Amino acid sequence: LLEKAEEEGMTMNLTRVARSINEEMPKNTVNLLQRTLEDIGLGLKDIKVAILGLAFRGNVADSRESPTYELAQRLKSLGAEVVVQDPYIRVDKGLEEMGVPLVKSVGDAVKDASVILIATDHADYIKLDLSEFIRSAGTPAIIFDGRGIIDPRRVPAGMYFTGIGRGHGEGRKLSRDPSEHRMGRNQPACWRLR
Repeated sequence: LLEKAEEEGMTMNLTRVARSINEEMPKNTVNLLQRTLEDIGLGLKDIKVAILGLAFRGNVADSRESPTYELAQRLKSLGAEVVVQDPYIRVDKGLEEMGVPLVKSVGDAVKDASVILIATDHADYIKLDLSEFIRSAGTPAIIFDGRGIIDPRRVPAGMYFTGIGRGHGEGRKLSRDPSEHRMGRNQPACWRLR
């Protein structure tokens, strides 16, 4: 679209800025995840990250331009074990080439995972029974909502919860009370729910 508009002599600054922001999201997601792990005394090295979603948007089987590829690559380069699950995609050559398994079920993905990263807003993920995660996930169990589809009040006791647009900034501290969730500069980056 941008290229075609420029050929016609049109300037689409807003579209260019939106594309730039979207292209930076995998990097920003990994950075926020690293800060969250640091808050609880961990790093990415040698932990399992289950990425839920390969499709570039919810409820489709199209992985072209998917940010999951860059997420998986960045996480692997930092020492994490990465596994991907998507209910719409069963085989993916790009993930195969990276050495990242694409598993069939959410249960297989989250088994022993310390981080469950929601990367696509599939309806299947919105309806997940999050209490199942606490039984099969590793310790600590962190749900990182990269799409803003999880209500923090649904996150089971004993898990950490964070994500894009969930607040971060200087002086971040872990809070035990999810009702403290507010947007703002000095709000908690993640919550440990009890």
